[in-house]
Amino acid sequence: MYRSRALEKAGRIREGVEYHVHGSGCLFIESSGAEVDVDFLEEGTEVFDAWRVRRLSISVGEESTESLEEIVSACRSLVALGRLSELRNGWFSTAN
Repeated sequence: MYRSRALEKAGRIREGVEYHVHGSGCLFIESSGAEVDVDFLEEGTEVFDAWRVRRLSISVGEESTESLEEIVSACRSLVALGRLSELRNGWFSTAN
């Protein structure tokens, strides 16, 4: 919506949720401090990687002790269960 000029680069999408468009993605920040950062593929699909999972974890006060490689492995386990899709190497999305 930002690219079509329907939204500003930063603002509020609803009470307590701010957004900040960056590069090919968007950072959402809840009033609780939780940060959800996603990128968008060319067709608009939301994707995330291990770094973004770690960032969310830190923002909610539950810093993960797992390495980025362990987070990728856990995401791939969810792919095998049909809960996530790996659309590019290390880039995940919720399964359709």
